[in-house]
Amino acid sequence: MSEDTARLADNDELGRDRNDGDGDPLKGGGGHDVVGGDAVMKHDVSSLVEEIGWGRYHWKIVIGMGMMSFADAAEIWIISLISKDLICEWKLSALQEALIPGLVFLFMAIGSLTAGELSDVYGRRKVLLIVYYTFTVASLLSAFAWNYYSFLVLRSVAGFCIGRGLLTKQHKIRLLYTC
Repeated sequence: MSEDTARLADNDELGRDRNDGDGDPLKGGGGHDVVGGDAVMKHDVSSLVEEIGWGRYHWKIVIGMGMMSFADAAEIWIISLISKDLICEWKLSALQEALIPGLVFLFMAIGSLTAGELSDVYGRRKVLLIVYYTFTVASLLSAFAWNYYSFLVLRSVAGFCIGRGLLTKQHKIRLLYTC
């Protein structure tokens, strides 16, 4: 075996050294020792996913996370669109107009800061589903808000849910695509 072939055999397709020994399969090192007869083979996450293939579970995650990402982006876009109409409809002052996106972003930050603890205790999937169901309900109800203050509260709940879901969703995507 030539020197170049030996070097390529020790690196995966992303150029990461499989024998770096740091023990973290998400970084390409370490992996699991699989004993088969007399030989011990080393597998990392990338090689195992290549063996198994891309399945139905992966597509469900990609489509679900894509729809959630679209909902997050649409939330921000909608705020900028409807603010102008609400000024005329409810005769809002400049401060009231600024509070709408301001509170959404404030509650997104609060949601992001508190997302990790709940996900660690109850699990990412459960927290993600509850957060996005709550987001959906709050967003739909805000479409029928009866006054400025109800709209502000419902948009703040939606912002909080987006913040909660961002980290959980990004972590789930990271686990899926590092393979």
